[in-house]
Amino acid sequence: MEKDPYRHEWVSCQMLAAIAKISGDTEDDDAWIRLFMDGKLKKTALKKEMKDRGSQADALPDMPPIMRLIAWLILSHHRLPVTRNEMEYKLCAMEPLLSLEALFPMVKSDWGYEGVIPAAKNPCFAFSRGFLLDDDDWSKSVKKWLARLLREKAQLQQLCAESSQAMRPLLLYAREALMLADHFVSSQKCQTDIPTEEQKKVLYANTEGDNLCDTLSSHLTKVAAQAVNIAHQLPLFTNAMDVTDTVRFKPAKAPYQWQDKAVREVQAAKQEGEEQAWFVMNMASTGCGKTTANAKLMQSLSPDGKSMRYTLALGLRSLTLQTGSEYQERMHLTKDELAIVIGSSAVEELYRQEKQSDSADLEEKGSPCEIGGSGEEELLEDMLSFEDNFTHEQLKYLDIYLDGRRNPQAKKNGAFLFKPVLVATIDQIIRATEVTRGGKGLLPFLRMMSADLVIDEVDDFSPEDLTAVARLVHLAGLLGRNVVLSSATIPPDLAYGFYQAYQDGLCCYNAFSDRTKTLTAVWVDEFRSESATIPLQQPNQYRLAHESFVEKRVKKLQAQVVKRKAVLIPCQPQTTKEQSWQSYVAAIKQAALQLHGNHHVVDEKTNKEVSFGLVRFANIDPCVNMALALLSAEWPEDTAVFVMCYHSRQVLLLRHEQEAYLDHVLRRKQELGAQVAFQDAILRRHLDYSQAKRCIFLVVATPVEEIGRDHDFDWAIIEPSSYRSIIQLAGRVYRHRPCLQDIEAPNIGVMQFNWRGMVNPGQRAVFCRPGFEKASRYLLQSHDMKDLVPDDNWAHIDAIPRVKVPRPLRPQSRLIDLEHKRLADWRNLDDKSPDEVGGWQQTCWWMTGLPQYLRPFRAGIQDQDLCYRYDAEQGALGFYKRDKGEYIPYGDMCNLRLYPEEKMAPYRERFWLPRSYMASLQAQAARRPYSDADEGEVLQRISERYGQLSLSGYEDGARVCWYDDQLGAFHTLMNERK
Repeated sequence: MEKDPYRHEWVSCQMLAAIAKISGDTEDDDAWIRLFMDGKLKKTALKKEMKDRGSQADALPDMPPIMRLIAWLILSHHRLPVTRNEMEYKLCAMEPLLSLEALFPMVKSDWGYEGVIPAAKNPCFAFSRGFLLDDDDWSKSVKKWLARLLREKAQLQQLCAESSQAMRPLLLYAREALMLADHFVSSQKCQTDIPTEEQKKVLYANTEGDNLCDTLSSHLTKVAAQAVNIAHQLPLFTNAMDVTDTVRFKPAKAPYQWQDKAVREVQAAKQEGEEQAWFVMNMASTGCGKTTANAKLMQSLSPDGKSMRYTLALGLRSLTLQTGSEYQERMHLTKDELAIVIGSSAVEELYRQEKQSDSADLEEKGSPCEIGGSGEEELLEDMLSFEDNFTHEQLKYLDIYLDGRRNPQAKKNGAFLFKPVLVATIDQIIRATEVTRGGKGLLPFLRMMSADLVIDEVDDFSPEDLTAVARLVHLAGLLGRNVVLSSATIPPDLAYGFYQAYQDGLCCYNAFSDRTKTLTAVWVDEFRSESATIPLQQPNQYRLAHESFVEKRVKKLQAQVVKRKAVLIPCQPQTTKEQSWQSYVAAIKQAALQLHGNHHVVDEKTNKEVSFGLVRFANIDPCVNMALALLSAEWPEDTAVFVMCYHSRQVLLLRHEQEAYLDHVLRRKQELGAQVAFQDAILRRHLDYSQAKRCIFLVVATPVEEIGRDHDFDWAIIEPSSYRSIIQLAGRVYRHRPCLQDIEAPNIGVMQFNWRGMVNPGQRAVFCRPGFEKASRYLLQSHDMKDLVPDDNWAHIDAIPRVKVPRPLRPQSRLIDLEHKRLADWRNLDDKSPDEVGGWQQTCWWMTGLPQYLRPFRAGIQDQDLCYRYDAEQGALGFYKRDKGEYIPYGDMCNLRLYPEEKMAPYRERFWLPRSYMASLQAQAARRPYSDADEGEVLQRISERYGQLSLSGYEDGARVCWYDDQLGAFHTLMNERK
């Protein structure tokens, strides 16, 4: 069908403004309301006014205040207004947007509301089929609610006049109800039964294909009725959703007793008869059990101290199943009480296979439902692992929002909302604030209304992404929910920034709610717990309390046994890129030998020296190229090095096998001395058949190793990208085994230059992507770690430089000072621009999509997903892209090729964990009964399920992208010699 010149939201707002003008008063709402109520609004007058408006329809005319609120709801119920004109949004951002009244003159039709505008725009406002003024159902509904509005007008005006803080939750709740209702009613649309000859006289709201469906009158009255129903039910999401009250934690044993001390601190801080909002910082060190502590804290924060309902937001999708399974095992949560957001059910199937070798049992338990689309927009695209055991009452309640009897997605959506504990990535829950178009933010908003929030590793985001995280924390405060932020390395300015966001949100909640809450702040770590009631709008008190807690933490950390020391590994940029690379490889190789010599154990059976080492690179291509270089390097005759490459651009099935193996072999809690009886079959094969006296098992990895992996290495080498990366990576060294006295020799090596600094010594910013350096405001004078980190810092690697701001701050000459400077600027509320935290928290930019457009969460080009697929007809593997259910050969399109076997063959025996994708597919096929005749089809189906391979969205085929089962997908750093 032909596209309209303007979107219906824009036309509706123009009509509202026309009605206000006809009423004779654009300042007060009484006139236009009375015009409707008294039946004095004439079609001829409205038609004339709209025709006159046609030539000026690209702007919003003056409106009285309550009409503006209604107009904003109409404008935003499909998309928030946003301009993509750079000059225009820069002009808009020059002054703080302090009111809706100030916003409306800015918004133009090209802020997302233009269609295809003809040369003569007036035909858009001809209204050849008239208006709805004569429709009895519509008129009756309008008059009913306008009469109600007139009665409540004074209260509404007072609410909005006294504080824009109260207006914010009011409009957000109203918008949520309106969008849910519109989605609900639209999902029930059906083709019209009005005779064809009569259809030209009727106004219609929607279509299905080229067929007309609901009349406009029917659609509007149904949406209004449903929105009212939903609005009445919304309070139930705040205080009447399911909780789990069956979890009983056993008293913690050493060294985890601090968890129970934290619970007792919360219990002591509870004030009888007071409504409290809780803002908790969990700063316990890496490996101290923060995940379990957070669950205990959530339980203690509940009104009765025995139940829990919360969302755990993780930074990586690969961690949701792992963490969810830990919850099931440690807390004995059933799937009645737990839902886990997963990338696909294939991920869960592979995870279960590791947990249960009995495939029959696997079939019996089943997988989460893979529910297809229903024609309407899916509110939740992600797969969920949950138990489908909804009660009749729950489904009936779900019907109000999601039409659970007809919508095949409803149970998945219901699990997201109902289950007391939800384990998800922050990407899923942050949609509550980040989605500016469509309905993907509706369910996360409802979940935020009904559940407290835990954000794990909250400082593992760039300053740009932290702005979006602060928007989520602000929403939690606005909805009156409790928040726990968890990380061992939370810098002070990050804590202050998130506290300010939460406090500003809570002020909105208190301005709107009749049940105001006091704010109680809590700090916990493995040494102590403290709490304080902080008066709202007095953030300086929070700062002083946080500084006091950190000072005590620093003293305790300084008194700890030194488990991790670092040393700089000398390296210098060379004349050419090739020479710099050779120099880098040589430095890492020499450092690995030295670190192994100082930090190894002895295999009881063979008496050989054994160490597990980690080489960390910031980016994938240098990581894989270093793995190749160490594979082909010449090592001393008495030394055998077995290499494994670990990063995210690997086939799903192979990455799962790799992570499952590492999780098993690097769990070293049972190793209590220098002599170890290694039992793992792969380790035993290498140790038993190697002639070398020294065996180094080496993982070359990207930052995927830093977060959430419970691995214990003997030593590590770090290509630095930030000071935080050094601390986080250090947490993977000597992680499980007890250490009773200070270590003598360094067990961590830090490269003197990172690879960007080696290859581009004159480059302005090298500690970036990832990192905190940024042209042109945040640049370091040197990129030599010898200049950037004081020598004293290497003597004990701990969180102190991150959790305490050095004085004086020298952000141009110290790496950690640069990080603190960027975070101090990030939390500065003086800048009220739409892309800054001050603009979101203290102005009305939240009523537009500019904050998310200018500062999106995880900005950048999306990865492209391919499938490493076995084609049954051809009997061969290839790279495919799925398009509309069909698999299209795609290897040539993105220049993705198999790495030449002749380059790998000489070094295959040096791989620590030999893997073959084809062999893995065949092993999966062996779990399923099939005849020889259809073996190829079985392999094809399995590869389609487990063969996902994500490539960078920047892949355009200009460069060769190589793939190998051992190495994943990568580019070579040096030009290939023919």
